[in-house]
Amino acid sequence: MFLFGCRRDETVCPAETLPADGRDRFIGSYAVFDTTGSYLYWLTVSKFGTGGRDSLLLENYANAFDLKILHESYWDQNHWDIGVFFPAKDHLGHSWALSDAAAIDGSNVLTNDTIPLKFTQDNIAFYWQEGVPYFSCVCKQIAVKQ
Repeated sequence: MFLFGCRRDETVCPAETLPADGRDRFIGSYAVFDTTGSYLYWLTVSKFGTGGRDSLLLENYANAFDLKILHESYWDQNHWDIGVFFPAKDHLGHSWALSDAAAIDGSNVLTNDTIPLKFTQDNIAFYWQEGVPYFSCVCKQIAVKQ
């Protein structure tokens, strides 16, 4: 007489995976072009901060600013919001009012590897005291991840 025994298969649980950092999709170097396709400058995006108030560091934004913008690691949106910087100091130490457009028209939203940038850059409050020419722009640019 033979005895057959059955043994229950052990189920192996997959290792617990940590949630992806929502900032990772933006990280990299971008070539920035005007709306006619002419090259303007390089923009580098990296993570800044861990836990608490996570941010993105935008180096050479608008070819003039290094900005730290809030973008929590758990956010799953493809939009970044630079908000309002007043005053924002450029690489030469000049002051600006800098703000971005809402994502309503698709601006500042990462789609595949492209971000159509739209922002306002204005020095009306500062140009006289800093002795620089007045400049105001509702700027539209296209950043393409390389």
